[in-house]
Amino acid sequence: MRLIDYFDRGAGRYPERACLVDGNLSWSYREIQTLSHRVAGGLLAAGLRDESRVAIARKTRSSLVASTSTRLRLSK
Repeated sequence: MRLIDYFDRGAGRYPERACLVDGNLSWSYREIQTLSHRVAGGLLAAGLRDESRVAIARKTRSSLVASTSTRLRLSK
């Protein structure tokens, strides 16, 4: 079982619980899961392959969670 599978299991059980809180901003497990699926799907649709390299530019530390979950979702 991959790490992202454990995350998805938790998101299935507790979708509205806070997954990430950064100052005044808060994201639920469902929001992070939805975002990572959307970004992963977009990268795959754009032609991303297993050996592709992707740079992640992020404005906040909190976006690291979303980008990391996307990366884990894309790994086999």
